[in-house]
Amino acid sequence: MVRILTGDSWKLNPDYLQSLKLVAGRAPRFSTASILDALGIEVDGVNITQGQSEAAIFQVVDELAAIVLRMCRDPSGGGQVSLGEGATELVLGRRGARASLCLVSLARPARVLAGELEVDLSALAQATASCAQGLLSDLAGINDALAKASFSRRLAQRTELLRRAAQLSGRKRARKPDRTQLAPEPVAPSGREGPGLGFALFDEEGRVDAYRKGGELYSLLGPGEVFLRDARGGTLAAVKGAPFLLLTDLARAAADLLQAHEKKAQAWEGALAPGKPKLRLDLADELLVAEGHCVPCRPLELARAFLQAALDFGGAIVARNPGQSKNPYLSSLVETARERLDHLREVEGGDVFADSAAAPRAGSVHGSGAPLASAGNTLKRLRYRVAWSGADTGPKTRAARIEDGTLVVLGGRRASFVDALSGEVLARRTGDGLVWGDDGVLISDRARLLGVGWRGAPVFLRDLPGHDHPPLTASGGVIQAGEVRQRATVCVLEGSVLAALLSASGRALWHFHAPQAVRIAAAALKDRIWAAADNGFLYALEAKMGQVVFRVRAGCAFEGSLALGGGLVASLGRQDGALCLAAVDAASGRPRMLRPLAARSCGTPLPFRRRLIVGALVDGESQVIAIGFDSREAFRTRLAASGGVPVVAALGGRLYATLRDGSVTCLGPDGEVVWKAERCGLELDRALPPVLRRGVLIAAGDPLRALDPKTGTLLCELPPTHGLSAFAVGPKLDVHVVDDDGVAACYQLATHLSLVSG
Repeated sequence: MVRILTGDSWKLNPDYLQSLKLVAGRAPRFSTASILDALGIEVDGVNITQGQSEAAIFQVVDELAAIVLRMCRDPSGGGQVSLGEGATELVLGRRGARASLCLVSLARPARVLAGELEVDLSALAQATASCAQGLLSDLAGINDALAKASFSRRLAQRTELLRRAAQLSGRKRARKPDRTQLAPEPVAPSGREGPGLGFALFDEEGRVDAYRKGGELYSLLGPGEVFLRDARGGTLAAVKGAPFLLLTDLARAAADLLQAHEKKAQAWEGALAPGKPKLRLDLADELLVAEGHCVPCRPLELARAFLQAALDFGGAIVARNPGQSKNPYLSSLVETARERLDHLREVEGGDVFADSAAAPRAGSVHGSGAPLASAGNTLKRLRYRVAWSGADTGPKTRAARIEDGTLVVLGGRRASFVDALSGEVLARRTGDGLVWGDDGVLISDRARLLGVGWRGAPVFLRDLPGHDHPPLTASGGVIQAGEVRQRATVCVLEGSVLAALLSASGRALWHFHAPQAVRIAAAALKDRIWAAADNGFLYALEAKMGQVVFRVRAGCAFEGSLALGGGLVASLGRQDGALCLAAVDAASGRPRMLRPLAARSCGTPLPFRRRLIVGALVDGESQVIAIGFDSREAFRTRLAASGGVPVVAALGGRLYATLRDGSVTCLGPDGEVVWKAERCGLELDRALPPVLRRGVLIAAGDPLRALDPKTGTLLCELPPTHGLSAFAVGPKLDVHVVDDDGVAACYQLATHLSLVSG
């Protein structure tokens, strides 16, 4: 007997009820992610999820219904559902007319919380349908309008399909897959004098071969064994379990071992599996004690053995079933191991290609932070592959960034949240004003203010007094505001108004209005906010309550964004209709600069080495102008004719100027041209700043290009797009692009080639 039960406390929570009633009249905006309660799955009276944290019950039941429906239709179907916090997954798979249920924790220590239980598939389908129907009835009891929400309609449809599928489940038998037995020995022995970690996978059910999208985790949980052997091949320790989970933890243990080695600790302790006998490594004497055995062992060799085994496992799985290369769980294990192996090589100062013959890659994406080419090597070529495409984010894209595994795109009236790994559109939010917040996006829509997290889930919904309120136009940074210091976002509202909005609730702690001004720009740093208005005044406000610290007349009407750096606050302005560059002392407000610029238009000034760098269009020519803090022109570099206003970025101690034709110019500290990459493809509507990540410069254009930041050498050219409105680069050098039609795509790094210098 199977029952799926949800808690009742959410129906008594006044915040949940109020939110549901608020969205009742706007059913399409109904979100399920914010409603948390207990979820139980009983099998023959035993709750296999007992003790787990609360989950987003509507979202979990919806995902569970989709997976069970797929299992009823597909003899090889399966899937996993995240339950609450702590990376706990309910894993489901089909075995003929029965279903397998398993509760797994991917957090450390990775382990099986509730062993695999087999239940009748039709009973599971009926239980899921009954649970879903109960939730829909609860929603209808709160307000009938909620039944019109897209979520409710989708869940109701799945409920009906589940009831029908339950009658037919089990009639379509799966072809029995071949038994899989993998790697009783390490796939790629290190060849060094040190221990080796091996694994064996005994997949009697053929999960690896039967894998298809939806059963990612189920396909990796086959039973097996992991064993540690000395340099002569003798077994030091062995544990039974799912090699995937065991190797996931051992890759983490390798990171701990590396950290202990770097900190020059006396010893390191670990285990091949939770609850198993300890491994103890004396770091000073380089002796490993494992289950009564004592053998010489260097710390880095043991860490290498752990990481190499994880790579071997990923390679063996992909070699058996190439489709597993798209399995995100396997890819994550391989990526983590490769990233830590790169770090290990840096620690020991060894050859970056020492393990170049490692097993085939599974969804290779390199780790964040470390350059792709280590010291002494030259990066020669990159190759990208299309990870996903076709995600609609809407027209008029203004900005994009990657946060919390999500591509967040801001358009004219819509914010779109796209899963960076899969390309699934998680949420879309509309409003009159959209700006970046402290930990997400702030959206104003007349008399309402909505705070949305990076994954698209609502954080707060606040009704503002009155009817129409000025929309948000920009954000100026995050501060600690209020009598009791709380994180708040400085927001610019239409009509020259500043407000400090609490990150947790959206409540405005204070407002500031610049008199006789139409436009205002703001920037925050620590406990100070600077605001420049087109009335000619620059204001300094304290963060606590927004009180004016000083006000200074700059002699020009400010326009554009503010720049902070070198003790100055700088901005563009207009004096008698002509462009000028103005700067004041950030601490005292004393005027430091007011210099005319003989330019048609300019970009935001960039503080760089006691100079203000400005991209300008002068007499139809694109130029980079540097003005010293003493108001003297330091240099002027001409880039191209009719290239528009260049965007200048300071990255890695150098200046990079880009034009809308895709050309990139690297400038030295005194304005000399170090290298230049010529124009490519079609012109963009506007120039976009380049991004420097892991020793690679990603330059905007149609197509985008990956360049060596030191020499300008072309490393890779991505496929052309239908224009380019915005792009963002992830920590693993994955490139997310949004074209002029608002269609997003992701390119993941597949391979790179480096050569040893000299």
